[in-house]
Amino acid sequence: IAQASSIELPFYLKHKVENGIVTESYLEFVISEALAETDFKLTAGTYTLRGGVNEAALVERPIFIQNAKTLYDAFGGNCPNNPYTDTITNSAFSCFIDNLRVTAIDRGDAGAYDSDGKHCSVDYEQHSCCNW
Repeated sequence: IAQASSIELPFYLKHKVENGIVTESYLEFVISEALAETDFKLTAGTYTLRGGVNEAALVERPIFIQNAKTLYDAFGGNCPNNPYTDTITNSAFSCFIDNLRVTAIDRGDAGAYDSDGKHCSVDYEQHSCCNW
């Protein structure tokens, strides 16, 4: 869990660095055991979403499909209007509970948000930021 001043947030950024250059950016979010034990049907763990360029055809976008599957595995039924399949036909996949919303966008973006608007994101060009 990341520390943003005096606030603990269940998401943060990670980067793969080679020769002093960021080569891949990741967004990680945490579903705690305590949160998983609620009635939300969550699966406890630390989950990684990747930012990066996808191929042109929606059904051939492995980063998006992988990110959507990760969200579905973590959030279970808390992904309204976003049933997971390996050929998702919508352009965004979003799951949420009280204080945590995590999204994957088909072009290779991913973001996590809390109820106060704090967020971290990675995008298809490997840009990443947090706004706390």
